Amino acid sequence: GAPFGWDEGNGLNIQWSLPYYPAYLATKLFGPVAAYNLATLAGYILSGAAMYALTRYLGCARLVAAWAALVFIIFPWHFARAEHASLTHLEVLALLVLALVAAARRPSWIRFGLVGLATLACWLTSGYFGGMAVITVIAFAFGAAMTLPARRALPLFAGSVSAALLASGLVAIGSYA
Repeated sequence: GAPFGWDEGNGLNIQWSLPYYPAYLATKLFGPVAAYNLATLAGYILSGAAMYALTRYLGCARLVAAWAALVFIIFPWHFARAEHASLTHLEVLALLVLALVAAARRPSWIRFGLVGLATLACWLTSGYFGGMAVITVIAFAFGAAMTLPARRALPLFAGSVSAALLASGLVAIGSYA
């Protein structure tokens, strides 16, 4: 079934909505086996693309970024989780780190919004990823704030953590709907 409309509590369904709702729609068009394969394959492709974007943003050469993307796609943890298509969608974690690096380099409301969106995407992919995202945002923002002058550190920490907690709050509200 689709992530919305099951008889059980909605919290679990919301945590799977990003990878599984498109799979649900693909099931209607192509059948369940093709939809599962599409969801799993999309997890690998999108994860590699997100890692490529992150490494390029960090200033790495194209060849290094391609290698990072390939390694991110084929590492054993990724393949061991293939039976759960939502757990192959690690792109949300790479995009979260990309948003955090961007916010640390040049803090702005838009970049904090991207941190919040990436955190929300983590929650909507897997509950595990959502929890990891909030901890990552707090740890990254704290570490980055420790390297900055106080006038830049406080807005970075407060903006990043507030965006992550706001995204988490939206998921919590949506899970009770």
